[in-house]
Amino acid sequence: MIDEVKQNGNEEMQQLVEKWRREVVLLFAQTDKLDPLAVESLKAQLQQVSDAVHEQLYKTLTDNQRRLFIKGIQTVDRILKSGDVRAAVPYLNDIKLELLQRYSAEHITGITDLARKNISTEIDLAVLGQKPVSDIISAIGRDLNGPSVFGNISRRARVIYQTETNRIHNIAAADRMKQLVGQVPDLKKQWLHHHIGVPRAGHLALNFDTIGVTARYKLIGADGTIYEIDEPQDPSLPVSEVVNCHCTIRPVVGRFEEK
Repeated sequence: MIDEVKQNGNEEMQQLVEKWRREVVLLFAQTDKLDPLAVESLKAQLQQVSDAVHEQLYKTLTDNQRRLFIKGIQTVDRILKSGDVRAAVPYLNDIKLELLQRYSAEHITGITDLARKNISTEIDLAVLGQKPVSDIISAIGRDLNGPSVFGNISRRARVIYQTETNRIHNIAAADRMKQLVGQVPDLKKQWLHHHIGVPRAGHLALNFDTIGVTARYKLIGADGTIYEIDEPQDPSLPVSEVVNCHCTIRPVVGRFEEK
């Protein structure tokens, strides 16, 4: 179910980027000639399209962050329940979720700002007579593959979505365990490496590492720096240690561990 939520959200993000690309390409295709007067109108239309997509991308990301926040809590509760461990506490306060959603908004703004900047550059080149409209359309992207403005945006949107939804799921799970440890004193957390893509040595070294709920993992970064963190994708980590990271944590009750 968690993977399904992640996959559906990722596909929705990509569909929005494709819709954005099509609308931009259509605006250029309908433009007979790019002269200084036509450019101002075109840029205004592009701004409107960009603003609308920005809102849709942000809503898709934050809606799925909330879903994964709840899933993170439920994952912990379900595992404890399967071991017949009973604990009664209210759901987590979602202040941290809201903070992370606002942080994610900056990433979405970064995507749309970058697209506007690159498209504006292509328009300026056309006005200067250095590029025909057909070449601009190719540079913008005839699809989401290859080295084009929207090919790059597509890849960035995918990475942002995966990173931010994985992050909120792990944070919710870690915070839920901290909330429950008073009632389940032998509760621990275990790092799981999912072996997707090229593994980071420091992340792989922590696979199955089980520590106290309030303890911190010591992650050795690619540059040798040691980071003390609560969970994978910890907000204190640099981008290089969280992008495309699929590691997760899960609860382990000490009394049920294999001896």
